[in-house]
Amino acid sequence: MKNHFLNTAICAVAIAGLAGAAQAASVTIDDTYWGGVPSTGANEDVIGGTRFAVSNMTVERTIGDDLNVVINTNYANNIGAGQTEIGSLFIGDPAKLANIAGNGSTDTFDADRDRFSYVFDFDVSNSAVTNQTPGGTASLYKLSEDGSDVRQSFGTIFRRFQAVDRTGGAKTEIVGTWAIGAGSITFNIADFFTLAGLPTGLTLAWTMSCANDVILANVPADRLQGPGDEVPLPGAVVLLLSGLAGMGVLGRKRKSSL
Repeated sequence: MKNHFLNTAICAVAIAGLAGAAQAASVTIDDTYWGGVPSTGANEDVIGGTRFAVSNMTVERTIGDDLNVVINTNYANNIGAGQTEIGSLFIGDPAKLANIAGNGSTDTFDADRDRFSYVFDFDVSNSAVTNQTPGGTASLYKLSEDGSDVRQSFGTIFRRFQAVDRTGGAKTEIVGTWAIGAGSITFNIADFFTLAGLPTGLTLAWTMSCANDVILANVPADRLQGPGDEVPLPGAVVLLLSGLAGMGVLGRKRKSSL
C-alpha cells in the first residue's frame, strides 16, 4: 500500500498520454452498393454466383501516411473465372457521387464519368494478376477530369459502364503494393496522404472486369485523421484522470510527513 496512490497517479497519467496520442481506427464498410441495374434481367447485387461476391472493404490510414485498403471478396479465390480480370482500385471525392441515391441500383458509370480522380493500378497488366501471382507493385495515376482515362467493364448486358481499369492517366510519384490472399485483395499506397489537394473524405471503388459485383465505399473524413491528430478524451474522463493524479501526489506528501 506504500506506493498505492503514487502508482495510481502514474498509471492515470500514462493512460491519459496514450489516449491523447491514439489514432483514428480503421473503418470497415459493408458492400451495400448494387453496381447499377442490368440492362436485361432482374436487379441483383451479385451476378454470376457467389464466386464474384464482395463482402466488405477495410480502409486505414497508417502511421506512415499510407492508405491501406483490404477488399474481402470470394473473387480473390476465383481470379480469371469466366475469362474475367481483376480490377484496379479507383479513388474519388464523395462530392462527385452525390447524385447516387440508395444502394446505387440505378447508377451507371457512363452518366458520371468524372467521379474518380485517381486509380491505383498494377505495374503489370491486369490479366497477368492471378492466384499464382500473390503480390507485386503498383502505381498511382491521376485521371483526366472527363473520365476518358477509365476502362469500363467489358460486359454487353450487365453493368457495362462500371470502372475497372485505366486506359491512360498521368503517373504520379506515389507507389505501393498489392497482395492476393485467401478471400482478400490488399492495396497499400505509400505516402498517399502526402498528396496535395486531397478531399477530406474518400470514395473508393473496386470490381472485376465483368462487374458482377461492385463495392463503392464512402469513407468519412473523421476516419482519415493523420498520425499527428489527437483523438480527444471526453471531458469527464480528463477530470477523473486529473483527480487521480492529484490524489497520488497528496498521498505521497502525506506519507513523507509522517
